[in-house]
Amino acid sequence: LDPEERSFQLIMEKLFLTASFIQDVDAKFGEGYGVDYHFDSLVYNMKQKEIYDKGGRPIGTMVICTDVSETYDVIRRLEIDAGLDAMTGLKNRRSIHQVIEELDASGQTPVAVIAGDLNNLKFVNDTLGHQQGDALLREVAEALLACSPPEAHMARTGGDEFLIVMPGYSRTQAYDLVSDLEQHLARSSNLPYQASV
Repeated sequence: LDPEERSFQLIMEKLFLTASFIQDVDAKFGEGYGVDYHFDSLVYNMKQKEIYDKGGRPIGTMVICTDVSETYDVIRRLEIDAGLDAMTGLKNRRSIHQVIEELDASGQTPVAVIAGDLNNLKFVNDTLGHQQGDALLREVAEALLACSPPEAHMARTGGDEFLIVMPGYSRTQAYDLVSDLEQHLARSSNLPYQASV
């Protein structure tokens, strides 16, 4: 069977021949958006449209089936990307707050949190231009990624503000990470000025 025939066969077997589909037709098709059905990595949207004769009398029903799997993939990628800061690739404020809420709800302790501001970002932007300011932000993000443990959650929460959340880490370990970050930035800057937080 070619891919289209396989898809149609799947639809027939999984949708039209199941009792749950018949119930969904009655319950949801009237909403106008149809119903999405998920099968492994495939998603199909089913809609129904009444067919009328010239006199306005119903003579049948047309069911439209659309493969919306790619649309779901795009939405999933956008949801992932929506949690990232475009400049640095770190989590953004929204997604780090979600991490904090999940940790709070789970009652997991200890949790070490490090908050820091990037020094001289405004000065760099004003004197050398925003391109250099962007490079400075990326330099700090790379340092955070290089020094933080794998289970840490790192975010840029504002213009020059960064946050690291480390579940299972103590205050002493947090201070050690701050020291590592300072040393990393002091010795590895690829910029014509010193990056510091």
